[in-house]
Amino acid sequence: MANAEEELRQTMEEMQATQEEMRRREMDLTGTLENMKVLQAEKEETDYQVKQFHDGIYDTFCMVEFSADAVITSVNQNLLNLFQADASVFVGKPLSAFVGEEAYKTAWDSLSRGKIYSDKVQVNAGGRKIDVKQTFMPICGLNSKLLSINLFVVHDQEAELLQNIEEMKTQEEEIRQTMEEMLATQEEMRRKEEEMRKNETSL
Repeated sequence: MANAEEELRQTMEEMQATQEEMRRREMDLTGTLENMKVLQAEKEETDYQVKQFHDGIYDTFCMVEFSADAVITSVNQNLLNLFQADASVFVGKPLSAFVGEEAYKTAWDSLSRGKIYSDKVQVNAGGRKIDVKQTFMPICGLNSKLLSINLFVVHDQEAELLQNIEEMKTQEEEIRQTMEEMLATQEEMRRKEEEMRKNETSL
């Protein structure tokens, strides 16, 4: 009887220890679930902020998105407005169409290694030549693998303004020369007219 009681006591103690362990594990699991909920909420907040940031940039700048193999997948309305063109003009074109065949190697060397590439070029936009600054930004994964490329195109209005000023100066110089020639012609005509009067008077 004493042996049976001892065994029962030991069994009860083991059951209590098991219950205590289960309670401890349940508390740990509840804590883990709470932590996961907090992390999920933080991730959702970060994702939302990243999307707002992306949308803000997308709505502000002229933007082109390339695939990992450097082919255009989309363009935003700002770029279409600048170039006065339809999206079909751009989508499916390679990176070399934007930087030229010569600069492509240098650009791709930087981008494929996760480095930004920038240049300034003159482009034909709706029948007019404009200066733009192009900044290509590689988007890489955690393993540094290139996932996509974003291109930001900024219309270099300052350079265009300087070019317009130079053209205006050239036009002003041409007008000044034309005016001088006209004045010289008028002076010559007056002189000839004066000579004709003198000749008439002497006759």
